[in-house]
Amino acid sequence: MEQRVAQELDGDRSRRLYRVLGSLVRQAAPPGLDERVAGHFSEAPRVGDEERGRQQAEVLRALDVQPAPPVLERLLNEELELPLRHRAERFPGSLGRLAAPPELEARLNATARRRNMRRLLLAPALTLAAAGLVVWLVARQPTPEPRAHRITVVQASSLRELDPLARALAEGLSGFAGSSGEAR
Repeated sequence: MEQRVAQELDGDRSRRLYRVLGSLVRQAAPPGLDERVAGHFSEAPRVGDEERGRQQAEVLRALDVQPAPPVLERLLNEELELPLRHRAERFPGSLGRLAAPPELEARLNATARRRNMRRLLLAPALTLAAAGLVVWLVARQPTPEPRAHRITVVQASSLRELDPLARALAEGLSGFAGSSGEAR
């Protein structure tokens, strides 16, 4: 144990790397890989374990090896720097949800019922009362007496006999000029 602590303090991240890599989800091999490896070994003569291991290594070296994308390297480095944070981010989704205690659920339901009661009954009642108050106040006020409008009827035989404002309106509607009588 002391040796592991000393290695960790010296900057040896191999133990952490093994833990992180061990916690990652295993990915399946590409679809053609298993078939190619099985085909290669079915044709090869039976040999010992050491020879078989060497042949497997040759087959795997012959495959198209593509480097990991840079983002994978960056994510791995981030996870190695802050392993507790990444563990906390990764695993809570797999935890089972706990049911609320019955007392808490009853209190929440009572609170929700009170809010709904206020929203569904109290708010419309207050709105109706306010509208009734406005109607009552308007109905209580005495109606103002109608003002008498003075209308004067003038019968004129020419435009000159009209008031200047009425003359301008009549000229504008008829399209004639005032004193000359010519069309515009």
